[in-house]
Amino acid sequence: MKKILPLILAAVLMLSLAACGGGRDTTSGGRNSMTKEEMLEQAEAVTREDLFGAAESNIVSAKETYGGKLIIFTAQVLDIQDDHIQLGDLSYINVYLPTEDIMQIENYQLITVVGQLGDTIEEVEENVGYGMTTTLYCYEMPQAYLVLDRFEYTGTLKWKNESYEDAWDIEYNDDPVLKLIRFNESVDLSAFDESYCNEEITFTAKVFTPDYFNPGSFSDAIIIETGE
Repeated sequence: MKKILPLILAAVLMLSLAACGGGRDTTSGGRNSMTKEEMLEQAEAVTREDLFGAAESNIVSAKETYGGKLIIFTAQVLDIQDDHIQLGDLSYINVYLPTEDIMQIENYQLITVVGQLGDTIEEVEENVGYGMTTTLYCYEMPQAYLVLDRFEYTGTLKWKNESYEDAWDIEYNDDPVLKLIRFNESVDLSAFDESYCNEEITFTAKVFTPDYFNPGSFSDAIIIETGE
């Protein structure tokens, strides 16, 4: 009997560990996790102002509001790692995407993801220079899917860019700083001449948001329609 008892206790312990492992699998993208379609049916669109503003205002309240929440979120890609990306601006979400989704995106690209947030928010002290620091907030999204990597816009095509042979300058959203637009190879650029200057166009494109070296650009653009 003394020999059998330790074996029984060991078996119980193994079953307990297996049960705990199964629970984690559900929230980290394992076999019991939600599909993209299931997430999209239940998720709520949340802006970066909502998410990071809540953490900055009251981190305890933000955890209660957003912990475990299914959200649809649009932001800039800050960094790309082997199994996840950082999505945000200063504060960010560590978004764990399928490998095939990560392969489609680039740094500084604007994308939309759907996923379930974790229960924690990490406060990170960031050095901003001159001996000053600022507090950033980091959420976790253990399981997510890429929803959009192209967006539709309407802008006014201005002229061919003098610095880039394959790019035009475009005015978008009444911003005085012109953006660059590069067209998909399916667009017949031979038809583009001075008559297209100041032409309003509606197009879909990959969007690269501003960094220190680039005021913003549209890439792989496809024209949907031109102005009257």
